[in-house]
Order: sequence, then structure tokens, then C-alpha cells
Amino acid sequence: MSKQFLYVGPDWIMYAGPGGYEYSEMLSPAILLSRQSEPIVCQAASGEQLKSSCLLHPAGEWSSVSASSLVVIYLDPLSAPARTIQLASSSPLVCPQLIERQQDYSTDYDHLFTEEASSDDATRFISALRAAISATADHRSEDERIRHVANELTQNPVGRLDLKRLAGIVGLSAERLRHLFKQQIGMTLSKYKAWRQVHSMFCHMVSEQGPVYDWNTHQALQSAGFYDDSHGYRTITQYFGSQRSMEETDLLLINCISDKLAQPPS
Repeated sequence: MSKQFLYVGPDWIMYAGPGGYEYSEMLSPAILLSRQSEPIVCQAASGEQLKSSCLLHPAGEWSSVSASSLVVIYLDPLSAPARTIQLASSSPLVCPQLIERQQDYSTDYDHLFTEEASSDDATRFISALRAAISATADHRSEDERIRHVANELTQNPVGRLDLKRLAGIVGLSAERLRHLFKQQIGMTLSKYKAWRQVHSMFCHMVSEQGPVYDWNTHQALQSAGFYDDSHGYRTITQYFGSQRSMEETDLLLINCISDKLAQPPS
């Protein structure tokens, strides 16, 4: 396998490539897939080792993964399948409901590693997986104030997280907003802000840079509201491992965004 692929959608990011990833923190609630004949080996920060062709991985947890081929689907934390993953466990879990249906997805899975794969192919693949996860979800809606805060972070990503200002927008104290967000979404506001910034950065790149990832990402980092390039690169390393491991193979960018400005999911 000579290439890596990064598909960027309106509220998701999907990576398809060889070799797994080095010890890093999961950016958002994610689905990890491999071929059934070549399962993922996941070493979690807790010391637990999992071996499976399909894992659900909560945001904020550290792990390393080895696999002959690997697909990682990062989901917006406010989406129903992401909340299901995040609230289910504090560590990676095997996902029986997807393993049972994995044979149905095998051809589409293999197609993601070819340059013939289109944005429509990727979108259909992810829609099917999200539907399978959501079928087991508790469909309680989050507090509407959470979505107001998320929209504000999307529109104004620049600078440090100003919890007091965000809380004032929805008529809460800073401490109450912090507790409410963590209770309902399963992660902190600062981690959600990191997701929004990284997603915004990749949206900029697939729209302006493509088709091959260029490590000269100054404009993309600025558009995402990082303090400076060093802050952006540290964030990339924290969530995706070292740049060196990614630079060894071309990373092709596929734009799956239908709208110019990606908003948090409804």
C-alpha cells in the first residue's frame, strides 16, 4: 500500500492508510476498522490490549494501533453516533454490531484505499456505519444551550477557550456550562474546541490545497484559529502521532464537503 487517504466531510474526517498510528490521543469519538483477516491490535493507555477488526474509540483517550490497513472515522462529538461511542466507555471497545455486518462493507472498505474512490463513495460508506451505531443509541437530545455554544466555537475559533464568555451567551455560570457539556457530550469544551479547529484546518486544506497534503500549512493553521504554527503542529502531533511517520507516504486529500462552511450536526 503506497498511499494514505484523508477524506473530509461536513462533520467527519476519515483516514485510510497502512500501518496504524503511534501513541497519541484520540481527537474525537471514532470508529476504527481493518480487514477481518488482518485485525487491529490496539494498545490502550490503561494497559489493555484489544484485537479486533472493528473498535469504537472514545475521544480524549490515548492509544497506539498497528494494522496492515486501517480506516479511522472521526465523528463530530455532538452527532448521535459519536455521543453513543463517547458515553459507552472510557476506553476502546470491540463493536459486535459492525463486525456482524462487516462482510457487507468489505468491497467498499477496500475501495477507500484506491485513487478511484470518490467523495460520494466515502459519504455512503460513513452513512451506513453511522446508521448502524445510531441504531443502538439513546436518542435523547442534548440541551439546546450546548448547541449554541458549539456554534459559537465554530464561528469564532481564534484564541484561547473563554469559558466565561461562552457561559454568558447561554445564561449559565462558567462552572455550570463546564459540567453540563461534560455530562451530555462526555468530553470537555476544550477538547471539543480542538476537534473544531482540526476539522476546520482540514476543511481549508481540501478546499484550497489538494490533492496531496502539503506540510506547509501556515494558512490552514491560521484559518483554524491556532495561536501560531507551533501550536498547530503540536496539536497535530498530539492527535495523529509524529509528522515523520505521516510524511513517509503521500497523503491524498478528498473533499467530501457539500457546504462551504461545515456546521455541527443537527
